[in-house]
This record gives sequence, structure tokens and C-alpha cells, in this order.
Amino acid sequence: MNFSDALYWGSLGADYEYGILENPTRSAIQMIHRIGALITTLLILLLIYLFRNYTYFRSNLILIAILLTTQVTLGILNLVLSLPIIIAVLHNIVALLLLLSIVKLVHRAFKVLT
Repeated sequence: MNFSDALYWGSLGADYEYGILENPTRSAIQMIHRIGALITTLLILLLIYLFRNYTYFRSNLILIAILLTTQVTLGILNLVLSLPIIIAVLHNIVALLLLLSIVKLVHRAFKVLT
């Protein structure tokens, strides 16, 4: 893996897949993504654990847990099935929904505190 070129900022239109990046660089990008996903998953699980006793947040936490499980499953399917476009798009959509659900949880938490 070539981590030194993994954060390459090329011209617009540069395509990571079959484009200007070498295979070791693309492998490094995938590894960075996987490490980031693992850290994010652990932090979200910690968030769910810390808020588990607050019944006011229960519906938010259940939604976040479902979206997190879906996101991890889609990520694994992307890997196993060699990145079919429908699963890749769903992976992006669920990532957005997961982000929005966490923002909603944070918003509700701050609303309770004030």
C-alpha cells in the first residue's frame, strides 16, 4: 500500500477507479476508509451505550443502531460483491441518514439540557 499518495488532490475529473491512481494507492485509500469506519462504528456504539438509560432518546438510539447495522452490512457487501453500483449508492444514502440521525440525537440532547 502506498499511503504517501493516498491523499492525492488531483485535477477535477480525476477518477479513483481505473484512473490516475496506482493500485497500491487505491488499496491505501480503502484501508484508511476501513480504519475510519471501524473507529466511527466504535464511537457510535459508545454513544448508544452511554445514552441507553435515557428513555427520551430510545427511539433515536434504535434508529441509529439499525442504520449502523445496515451501513456496516452494505460496506461488507460492497467488498464481497466487488462494488455493485446499487449497493455503493445505498451505502452513501445510509451514511447520510446515519449522520442526520446522530445530528438529531445531539440536537435533542442539547434541547433537554437548555
